[in-house]
Amino acid sequence: MSDTQRWLRDTQRKVQDVWERQMYSVGAPVNRAELARMHRSPGIAAPTASAFWWLPLAAVAGGVALWQLASRLGVRGGRRSGGRWVRDRSLGGKMIFIPDADLPGSSNGGKKVRPLYEDPDDGAAAAAAEAAAAAGGVWAAASSPQPAAKPSVADELPEWWDEPRFLVYTTFSRKEELQRQARLVLRELQDAKLQGLDYPISGLVSLRTLCHEAGGYQVKPSTESGRDAMLRHAVQAAIAAAQAGSYSLLGGDPPAKFICGLAHDLGVPDKRAVEIVHGQVAAECREALVTAEAAYRSGDQGDLLMALYRLAGALNTFPLPRGSAQGEMVGRQVAQTMDLALRKQIFLEFGAVSPPLAALMAELLGFDPDLVMAELARLQAAEAAEQQQEEQQQAASGEGSATGGTA
Repeated sequence: MSDTQRWLRDTQRKVQDVWERQMYSVGAPVNRAELARMHRSPGIAAPTASAFWWLPLAAVAGGVALWQLASRLGVRGGRRSGGRWVRDRSLGGKMIFIPDADLPGSSNGGKKVRPLYEDPDDGAAAAAAEAAAAAGGVWAAASSPQPAAKPSVADELPEWWDEPRFLVYTTFSRKEELQRQARLVLRELQDAKLQGLDYPISGLVSLRTLCHEAGGYQVKPSTESGRDAMLRHAVQAAIAAAQAGSYSLLGGDPPAKFICGLAHDLGVPDKRAVEIVHGQVAAECREALVTAEAAYRSGDQGDLLMALYRLAGALNTFPLPRGSAQGEMVGRQVAQTMDLALRKQIFLEFGAVSPPLAALMAELLGFDPDLVMAELARLQAAEAAEQQQEEQQQAASGEGSATGGTA
């Protein structure tokens, strides 16, 4: 119900009340029930008409006039002609009126209805990138806001996903014993968390081994959040084991095989497991970038290289897909907190350490890979040409020294 309709309803009630009170003189009944009772009571004089009988009629006429005025102004049913009422969340849910744009040639009486949500891909981002390129070069253009990446509709799992295989044969009694031990290990893991401790990686490895030997047995954690937390902690351990180059911490399994098998053992759906892994990798990269920034500002080249090595280890173990939501989130945060020169230096250093992952690193630093990868290739080619020229000069000078010594 609109505000106008609500006001007319209240006005009608007030008019009805005034009619019952003012239609009769002082001493008259104030409602129909008392009026009927008094007509049946002997000795009570009939009420006489009041001198203010015209007031209810004037109120009704005023209401009709206001309704006609509201109709001419285009306010009818909570809607104005030539626009729409929408709820603005930035104003706390307040209703605001958005008029339609007066554009010729449209199908709505010469007016084009304004869309509620604007299309972000309208050329504004490209214009901003061109302006930034003219002002600060390719690096400023590459770090200008880009349209949000559209989510992929593909349901395929990432390339690093290793589907668990259970080819272990065991007897029925042995299988029951292994399943009982797996449930016991799960209970110990959950009890340790209740005591404020982290999930021990040794317990997760034992759970993985028991479930695998039991022919792919799945345990049932008490809560989904606890289940996801166990897998997230295992991802941290897998990244650390990959960086250390020691798979013995994971029971001898490669990181991807260990994580995929443990996700099955805990009953984590495949897509949910991929989300947990990508989220943990993004958190690891963000922490490593903070360390790299601190090392760069302090001039510690050793810590900077270690941070880049840590980044490369996480991305080599579980590579993030291009245009992922996790990578975009990290890139936006880094672009807001880290200056352009520092991001450029870190990207160039990482490109020299791990060229295959340079495009993914560009996204994590808030750059457009299509722009900065070409610049990286140009700089590396120029550096290689300069190094080759220096080697040729050194070789020529060595030949000249040898010729002079022979003469």
